[in-house]
Amino acid sequence: LGYSLPLPCSSGVLFPSLPFSLCTSRRCLSSASPAASVIGWGFKRDVQDVEQHSDPSLCFCSYVNVTLLAAVVGLVGSAYCFIVSGYALLQGPQCFTSYGWSYPFADQKGRYLLQPETWTRCLQPVNIIEWNITLLCVLLGLAVLEFIICLLQLGNGLVNAVCRPCCYKQEYSLNA
Repeated sequence: LGYSLPLPCSSGVLFPSLPFSLCTSRRCLSSASPAASVIGWGFKRDVQDVEQHSDPSLCFCSYVNVTLLAAVVGLVGSAYCFIVSGYALLQGPQCFTSYGWSYPFADQKGRYLLQPETWTRCLQPVNIIEWNITLLCVLLGLAVLEFIICLLQLGNGLVNAVCRPCCYKQEYSLNA
């Protein structure tokens, strides 16, 4: 999930309902950063490639280090996604109001989420509030899921690093 979702989701944040004409540098979400997604996605892919091509029988220490590094990168990436998505959800979307393009809910600290009657302030794009809430809640959920998976991977790597050298020094015999 974490390797394929950042690019489409960041693109989705930049292009709600795909109105490309509405998305200029002034009208995109301030928290959306396609560069961060591209860089993070590329770095995670590089770590994954190194992990897949490292041979655990040749150098166990480097294999464990790569596994732990991949887990830490995943933890940092999921925390970043959670923080940015949460901030964007509290700030609300940028939309066209009667005063022009603005963040009409930025000063409400998320109270607009419980007041659907105020959503009519946004005239364009159509249904931007619902779309924004749905996308950012999905991203928050995926960030939590990725954090849990990476935390389990980190624990597995640490247990493997501590226990594996001890366990494989023993010789086992099937002759009893």
